[in-house]
Amino acid sequence: MKRLIYGIVTGQFVGNLMSIIFSSFAPDGEYYPMAPDSFMGSYYYEHFTELQVMYVAFVIWSLIGILFQYADLIFKQRDWSITRMTITHFLTIIIFFFPLAILAGWFPLKFGAIMSFFIIFIIVYFIIWYVQKLYNKKYVDDINHHLKIR
Repeated sequence: MKRLIYGIVTGQFVGNLMSIIFSSFAPDGEYYPMAPDSFMGSYYYEHFTELQVMYVAFVIWSLIGILFQYADLIFKQRDWSITRMTITHFLTIIIFFFPLAILAGWFPLKFGAIMSFFIIFIIVYFIIWYVQKLYNKKYVDDINHHLKIR
């Protein structure tokens, strides 16, 4: 339950922060929880009220936060190799995150935009993975150093 709530709160924080940042670039100075010119954004703004669009954004951002919280459990597997955990985590995230990103109206449904999404996702994923790897290596090295001192 704690993981679920943390996922919702984190998803809301990141989603709202991103929507505020991107809305600050809107030419009309309005706040948009979703890009109104994206594929899903145009659908939402055409068929729903602004409040309903915010509800949709709330649900999608919550689901994204929950996805990342629960996908993190993959790295808790003790009998898997780090390679297997990384590949499983990557595939889990990309398979579920991609449709949520479409529903969130983050990009138009065009080949170039979809390819850009995947390229950016892979680059960001690799950077985060590499930083985590360096952090964990330092942590293990510190533990080994303290064990040698004993």
